[in-house]
Amino acid sequence: THNLLKALIVKNKDSLEDIYSVQLSYVSLLLKARQIPGFKFWDVADPHELFPLMAGGKQELSLKVATLLRNSYFNPEADQRQNLERCLLLHSVNPVAFRTFYGCLTDIAPLLPIVKFLVTICHVLRQNCLLLRKSAAATKENVSPDKYSSQVDSSKSVMEQRSVHVLIETVAITYNSLSLRKELTSDELKTDWKFLVALMKKTMSETFQMTDCLSMQISVLSVACLLPPDEVSSLAMRCHSMLRGFLTVPETSTPLVLSMEAKACALFLCNMHRAADVLGMVAESVEKLKRKQTPVKGRRVRFCVEPKSCNTELALQVLRYLLESPQLQIMVLKSHLVPLFNTWSALLCIADSLKDLLCNSNAKMLIESTMMTAYDLFLLLTYVLHGQQHPVTKEEFVATSTFECQMKWIQDNLLPKLQSKSAGSCREMYIQVVKMFLKVARSVLMTTWVSFQFAEKLLNFLVLCKETKEDQLKTAIATVPPVVRQFMEIFAKGKASIITALMDKVCFEVPSVKGCSSHESHSRVVATEEDMASKCLRPGRVSSIRSRGTSKLDTATDEDTAVAFKCLRPGRESRMSASKMDLEVPSNSAS
Repeated sequence: THNLLKALIVKNKDSLEDIYSVQLSYVSLLLKARQIPGFKFWDVADPHELFPLMAGGKQELSLKVATLLRNSYFNPEADQRQNLERCLLLHSVNPVAFRTFYGCLTDIAPLLPIVKFLVTICHVLRQNCLLLRKSAAATKENVSPDKYSSQVDSSKSVMEQRSVHVLIETVAITYNSLSLRKELTSDELKTDWKFLVALMKKTMSETFQMTDCLSMQISVLSVACLLPPDEVSSLAMRCHSMLRGFLTVPETSTPLVLSMEAKACALFLCNMHRAADVLGMVAESVEKLKRKQTPVKGRRVRFCVEPKSCNTELALQVLRYLLESPQLQIMVLKSHLVPLFNTWSALLCIADSLKDLLCNSNAKMLIESTMMTAYDLFLLLTYVLHGQQHPVTKEEFVATSTFECQMKWIQDNLLPKLQSKSAGSCREMYIQVVKMFLKVARSVLMTTWVSFQFAEKLLNFLVLCKETKEDQLKTAIATVPPVVRQFMEIFAKGKASIITALMDKVCFEVPSVKGCSSHESHSRVVATEEDMASKCLRPGRVSSIRSRGTSKLDTATDEDTAVAFKCLRPGRESRMSASKMDLEVPSNSAS
């Protein structure tokens, strides 16, 4: 039957472009067919056709394709140099498939070879740092020989920066999934695992010092934040200085956007148990904005050198990043309530200043964009802090009372001006404030602590908003009734008729989006708003690849070489073999 099966596999190759279930079945068939003597699956399915399937984001299919290609790019019984070369090769061909493959490597290969593979990478990176030091010392005159120079083979040259970056990324991806495995505490793996952690600490510290490339520094920090916090205290300090450097930007009138590098540094600091440092920079900027909006008496001149303060707008974006990320939100709520409550108090003062300015006819000239951002964050932080116990007064924080005060103020001061068309130049600001409040109020309706009284007041508030006949508010108003209808059982037991009557007064047609029906555009808005508003409601982390038991695979013969290099385009193989990576794999790397 093997000959019939081979013909069947070749004839049905177009299954790789079929629906998901057919693709999954065909890849499973290729996996089984590997056991047929003389069958070479890479002659049927080209790696270029398999990489998109592995990078497609479908867990089971990605795992099966990775299993099919495992020995081609990570052979547990092959030489470590070969695995390193294939690692760089896979990244050069398809970076997304590279990340998927090494992300699920612990599910398709034994753990001990993976640990030894990471140890080898660390040895290679450290050796490259020694080569960099030696080459830097050679350019200086009258410098004594480096004490490590005797450990470096003078015949080797420094690796390309791209190769170093790929190896660091490999460590980060593989270690992240490896560290979650309980088998590491077994007698077989415990010693190697401890050695790997200690070696990674030294490797990342040395690599960070020897590079000026920002992207590589971020990659090094991504590895460091996975290690135990006590192991990387020096890198945490450098990460803190990098974040302050990103935030120390002159105040300008042009809008600024928090860079991905700054977000990465904030994430790393929190993972290194240094969230207090991040909140400290945020609190400092919020206090500066508060002092700027609050009249103060003349102060005496002080001659002192103070560090440059962070840009207020960027610092507020950092706070939003901490609050909207479920994982980071849990971290700061667990251990840093004092700075959070202090920041909330400062934001409350800024919100009060904003209220006074909005009641002024010249408000548009006096209000800065950062004040509007601060008000939005005041509402968000109020929502996040609900139910938390104040660390000093020991009183439980109740968010609904604050929201009701804000609702009352908007109802008494802003809605009448919008309805009478007397808002003037401040009209856009009034509408923006109402939208901010409706967004967070809608999130409150999705919680278990919302009360019937709050829901009733909010619906009455929506009726008043509707009476302003503001087209810009229609979409924001229309997103609330579906949520009320969905969560009514929580807060309206026995009083559903009252809520239903109020909703009948609120509902109206939403302006349709071009190319969509009114119903479709409304559904799209509701879905988008629900995703944004409920970011804070979904803590936890979901593993991207389902954990599975590792099964013993057949040792590859000529399969790994044939498949790995078949994916190269014409001309690339010669370049790859010519470079063959100036990697010196230490002989004791597996020990």
